[in-house]
Amino acid sequence: MIAVLEKGFMNRMYVYLEEMYPFPARLLSSSLISSSFLYLQSKINQMSFNIFSQENVLGTICIFLFMLILRLMDELKDVDIDRQLFRERPLPSGRVLEKDITVSILVCISVIVLLHLSNLYLIISALIVLGYSGLMFKYFFIPDILRKNLLLNLATHNPVIPVMLIHLLVIFSVRHQLDLSTINVSLSLLLVLVYWLLFFAWEISRKIRAPKDENAYVTYSKIFGRKGAVGIAVGAQYMAISGYIYILSIIDISPFIIVLALAGFIMLTVAYFRFLVKPSTKSSRLKPYVEGYILLFCLSSLLEPFIQTIRGIF
Repeated sequence: MIAVLEKGFMNRMYVYLEEMYPFPARLLSSSLISSSFLYLQSKINQMSFNIFSQENVLGTICIFLFMLILRLMDELKDVDIDRQLFRERPLPSGRVLEKDITVSILVCISVIVLLHLSNLYLIISALIVLGYSGLMFKYFFIPDILRKNLLLNLATHNPVIPVMLIHLLVIFSVRHQLDLSTINVSLSLLLVLVYWLLFFAWEISRKIRAPKDENAYVTYSKIFGRKGAVGIAVGAQYMAISGYIYILSIIDISPFIIVLALAGFIMLTVAYFRFLVKPSTKSSRLKPYVEGYILLFCLSSLLEPFIQTIRGIF
């Protein structure tokens, strides 16, 4: 493959985003995550919610930019590995420059800071997320240890998800002027845990491979074996759906939402089972199923307002 270096920063980053972070899909998924999380928080804390509200717009932008920053940082962190194993990607192939990635990270950080300057709690919370992301970028200043240990890398990097979700909770609290004395802390944090477990399972599933596809790249299936890695992912998904059903039962939401979430869980379980029974390159591609389940999970709760409207009509 001959690398074609586009002229101009914008053209090169367009190439990058198109392949590695498709704008429409990522913006939609960010909106679904923010909307569903904030909607459920509003139900938990008996507050109003509008999908076009200021807190949801800010939440969507934050999820989109924070995840983009992590993606861009990974490009710089893993450039040497990618040049060996994934040479076709934009950066290792030479179609995008390292300085393009660096400038993009700085632009995203600047936008996030500017959007949070209106409130002290918001800017502190945003800086905490950015600070944690920076520690991840530096491998918590122990790169030689973390690069060699996938499990330790998981333990130090995956908590960025609840850090981002707590930031959404801060946005929600500031918007509705809630504090520790007025917010339902236990259920609100349980919802954070539920969403974290979904993304924890995603992280595990994207590094599971069939035995014949294993190579120098370290995967969870190589560490725990095929059954062990799938067991961890399924266990996380089971705890997530259990916590979700518990929350829904308390906030009095439509049973249809629970049925829809369970249907997605069953679909995902079938994909895991198929891989266990007949491991192959095709069946090991669990990531799309997990991502689809996360989006269905988020979408299910957002159907509640429409169901309530239909109930009111009939």
